[in-house]
Amino acid sequence: PTRNALELLDAPERLLRFLGHRIVRTLLAPTRLSLRVASVATTSVLRGIAAVVGGELVDDAVSFFQAFAGMQEGFAERAGAVQQLLVDESTAYVLVTTPAADALEEAAWFTTHLSERGVAPRGAVLNRCQPSFVDVDPESLPVATGVMGVQLDVLRALERDARHDAAMVAGIGDLFGAAAVSTVWLATLPARDVAGLSGIADELGA
Repeated sequence: PTRNALELLDAPERLLRFLGHRIVRTLLAPTRLSLRVASVATTSVLRGIAAVVGGELVDDAVSFFQAFAGMQEGFAERAGAVQQLLVDESTAYVLVTTPAADALEEAAWFTTHLSERGVAPRGAVLNRCQPSFVDVDPESLPVATGVMGVQLDVLRALERDARHDAAMVAGIGDLFGAAAVSTVWLATLPARDVAGLSGIADELGA
């Protein structure tokens, strides 16, 4: 889901902000003198927090900070490296969506929020697109009765869906700009093995 993807992109910055907070830095101070100063400096703050969330939770948090002391620099260094990697030009993002209107609206929302973070998708994949089976207007297909009539009705409905999906694919360029757009056809069964994945790879490379 797009919200979770944004949380992943924002996680390194949130961690760095957390580690850089004045109270956190004070609690993680490495020396005994600093810890005594921290206790005096933060007692009123901790009392206020304890009044809201409970003293036991605050005690657990302080115990965590004491156990965490000395490791924060490594965490901050790795978080900074991940943050740089996420926005590096060598990192490419591929957005996967479907030709449904609500899915494309979600993709547009996601693309906007990515751009606010300095990220632009390099590619887009429209999954579960309905393939076309005939080259004629579905409304021009003949009307019949019996089994043939049912089959023609099904074909007509499938072709309507195929034309709808094709129109969505054609208009997706306005959303993704210069990003490469690929389609994956709606399959009867999901890909469950290497052969199925190879088929999807062939479609993406077509």
